[in-house]
Amino acid sequence: MPVDLHIHSTASDGTLSPAAVVSAAKDAGLDTISLCDHDSVAGVDEAIRAGTALGVSVIPGVEFSSETDDISVHILGYFVDQNDVELGRLLCSLRDVRLNRARAIVQVLTDAGYAIRLETVLEFANGGSVGRAHVAMALVKAGYVPTMSKAFSRFLGRGKPFYVPKPVAEPEVVIATIKKAGGLAVLAHPGVSGTEHLIDRLQTAGLEGIEVYHAQHSTEERDRYAAIALERGLVSTGGSDFHSPGESRPQLGDGRVPEEALVALLAAAGDRARMLRMTQ
Repeated sequence: MPVDLHIHSTASDGTLSPAAVVSAAKDAGLDTISLCDHDSVAGVDEAIRAGTALGVSVIPGVEFSSETDDISVHILGYFVDQNDVELGRLLCSLRDVRLNRARAIVQVLTDAGYAIRLETVLEFANGGSVGRAHVAMALVKAGYVPTMSKAFSRFLGRGKPFYVPKPVAEPEVVIATIKKAGGLAVLAHPGVSGTEHLIDRLQTAGLEGIEVYHAQHSTEERDRYAAIALERGLVSTGGSDFHSPGESRPQLGDGRVPEEALVALLAAAGDRARMLRMTQ
């Protein structure tokens, strides 16, 4: 039962629509996926409808931005109630933060002589959760860099000349919001973000899982995080963190997520997982 529990769409910084993601997942031989767009659940319903039509199970998800001690901490929320009021408030706040950050990045680029327009950035976002990736697309379109990765390494990455911080909530606030919305909170890609040292603190706040099988985790990291999850009674999840076909970044299914990870996630979700499965 091939699974991929971390996928992005045009609802944030992916390049495929939610329905196209499901279709591509079907073509890749995946049986179960989770759409986890950045600070957005806008694509979940479309993905679920496409999954029902194509025979792909879609778990509703979201990848929340948070920060503590100047460290970016991404928290995955699975099986959240999209209509939860507090969840909606947090997502709305993050939408405003993202827009204001994009505006600030465009301003500092313009001040430095780079002719980038906010309208172009928002066109690339196409109504989705706007982020640095869309600014990178605008820089590529304007001919300032050949690729998005170059845009990040030269302009937009942390520590680079045009990096603008994103004022977001502490991870404890995000975890509490996910849990109140009926979801499971999972620490995303600790090996990529350098957040392993936060696991104890976040579990105390209600963290229920670790993204062990991320496509960019080494074998040693997978083994270590799996052992930590087992020792602490946390769920092990995983996924490709797919954004776009043909990229140098991971593709659908690249997380090599074992079936038992899905079984454990569904068991932890309990009634919410069973209800979702009955409707798909």
